[in-house]
Amino acid sequence: MTESVKLLFPTPIHVSHATGTSQFDQIQSDFQSAYDDLIANNVFNNKRWGGNTGLLSDVDFEEDLLTKYKSDAFKSFLGDAVTDYMAQLGFDGVNLSYNYAASWMTLHKTGAFAHTHTHSYSDISGVYYFKTNGQDGSIYFENPVKAQVTGFITHRIDNRLFFTPEVGKLILFPGWLDHGVDFNTTADERVSVSFNINFTR
Repeated sequence: MTESVKLLFPTPIHVSHATGTSQFDQIQSDFQSAYDDLIANNVFNNKRWGGNTGLLSDVDFEEDLLTKYKSDAFKSFLGDAVTDYMAQLGFDGVNLSYNYAASWMTLHKTGAFAHTHTHSYSDISGVYYFKTNGQDGSIYFENPVKAQVTGFITHRIDNRLFFTPEVGKLILFPGWLDHGVDFNTTADERVSVSFNINFTR
């Protein structure tokens, strides 16, 4: 028998690490400056999100934190990751331009989490972990093939996949993909930087 099972309609998720690159120290320094400024100016606002989950920057997802705080080292690292991501999706050699529809910093204290949601208006969404102990809440992605859970032969396939946070880890994914963040059950705080990217049509 030569036939084999083929997994159709995969969802592309790109993972890379700033650690070990020449940019890492500068990325962390830039985000530390942004974090210190946001904390010092009491920008933290969690009224909309409840609990101990809060946005350190824009609660309306309209500002661009990366540009505001001149995070050029991160933008360079992110640009390389986006180029690699798109090349693996068949856009190798294609000149693509994009803009940051929004970027923001989030603080997760003990007990914080993020409900399952999407960033459906963006082409690529992503998260970078600036501060984490690795056990303070993993990001998860939901299987977009919702009917799969009802099938006898497919219901055992994982319908929620978790990615452990690590300092310097960058995750890119389609904005329409359902995702959320598990509870922070530790005494530490996790700080991440998220963003939405849209390509020029």
